[in-house]
Amino acid sequence: MIAIDASAFKKMLILCDKLCGTVEPSLRYISFYHRDGLRMMTSDGCARLEIFVGVSNPFFGVYNVPIDLLKVFLSDIKGEDVVMDFEEHSVIFRTGNEIMRIKTKPLEKLPEKVVFERLCSVGKSDFGDAVNFTSSILDEGEFLGIHLEGNTIITYGSTSDLLAVYFVPTFSKNTFSIRIPYTTARHVYKFLEHCDDFELNLGDFFGDLVIKLQYMTLDICGEMVPREEIEKLKKIINEESLDRLEARVDIFSRFIRKASGITTRGMRMEISRFGDTLRFSARSQGVQYSADIITKEGKAFKVSFSPHKMRSALSRMKTKKVYLDITTNYLRISNVSGSKIVFIPLS
Repeated sequence: MIAIDASAFKKMLILCDKLCGTVEPSLRYISFYHRDGLRMMTSDGCARLEIFVGVSNPFFGVYNVPIDLLKVFLSDIKGEDVVMDFEEHSVIFRTGNEIMRIKTKPLEKLPEKVVFERLCSVGKSDFGDAVNFTSSILDEGEFLGIHLEGNTIITYGSTSDLLAVYFVPTFSKNTFSIRIPYTTARHVYKFLEHCDDFELNLGDFFGDLVIKLQYMTLDICGEMVPREEIEKLKKIINEESLDRLEARVDIFSRFIRKASGITTRGMRMEISRFGDTLRFSARSQGVQYSADIITKEGKAFKVSFSPHKMRSALSRMKTKKVYLDITTNYLRISNVSGSKIVFIPLS
């Protein structure tokens, strides 16, 4: 038996809810078990979150409880304790004059304990912003890359026409790379949005990425990143700028937004420069749209890309102006600090 403040328990429930997501209803469960105290765990099928709830009497097995039942039970409870009791074939939740008993047969095997090798520490807001920005151009079935090397974490998302990159400062002598599914990346971002911790400790658990917080451990599955992919990424990042333009992000975003409203998803728009004119253009089902910005004369270029995905990335840049750098092979669009970049292959 254990008693826990209802507000604290609801906060834990929110974190579990954000992490497991809504894509697969069969995964919307919380597992309760005893390992050096009461712990609760949930998973989206790739990321697995374990929360230390508090000291409790030992009990045997793992009790699975639907998240949505707990959300209903706790929805209007404030300023009270929630008492949890684990019996042989049921788990009981009590608060005030309310009680909810859930029949469930406990499983025997406890979840695997995560013992990881520490990699580095990083600010929660920086890491969350990085995951949010670089996953914004991705779709289901695609992967977010994370690479740690030389006191920098690089997160990156790549599609057929865009590459989004974010640089997060850290301090580490370790090297680590992983690719995690897009859906899990979004769940991780939403989870981090609701965390109170200011700093994250990142770790390596047999190739999984571990995020350790004060009372929580998040273990994220993924794929190994081929060395060739990292070398290609570095080569793109290090391409020298041959010409640079500046643009107000509100004007730049306005043209992208209108192009995305005219075109359907999957269609592309173009940005081109000839002489002193920077042109935005899009076509869709008999509709043609264009907008011009007069700039200094410089190197001509043309790029083609999805306006919907670019719009998502621009909305997360949080800057008043963007730099447009023309390199040998790419148009590089970045915020003022250069921490957020979108690369578009030149046509």
